[in-house]
Amino acid sequence: MSNITINGVDIKLTAEQAKAIVDQYAQKKDSGWHDGGKGEYISFTGIGNIATGGYLHTGDRYKNASLFSTEAKAKEINFKETLWRKVQRWADEHNKGEFDWENDSTGKYYIYFNSCTKVGCMQEARDFGNVYFTSQDLATQCSNEFQTELLQYFRGEWDG
Repeated sequence: MSNITINGVDIKLTAEQAKAIVDQYAQKKDSGWHDGGKGEYISFTGIGNIATGGYLHTGDRYKNASLFSTEAKAKEINFKETLWRKVQRWADEHNKGEFDWENDSTGKYYIYFNSCTKVGCMQEARDFGNVYFTSQDLATQCSNEFQTELLQYFRGEWDG
């Protein structure tokens, strides 16, 4: 049993009644991601334009995490994914040879942020989502080329 007081009157509730009241008034946080059910959603096209509602293949878009409930979340993800693809393409076009992830004596360089954009080196580990470069010089060149967008990314300034 739970007790609540309404206008000075104590009311006894069962656990189920108390849970029903809490559930009814609890507000679900909008994470920015659409749940794949009915209702308007926001997405972006292959060229990065924001689109709302009515796309026929929402099941596939939901499975691929491409449906959003807010325009801000759609812009954030579009910015992050587009920048990642640009940096990955740059690395693919400039890297020399393949990585030997079993050889810990060769460096695998990446871009990171610690109050400013910097280049780091991994020996054998891989971090989820990182783009790697075969030399520190290449990582620095890429970082310089995409400096403005990388700073926006690391500072969370993808909305304009």
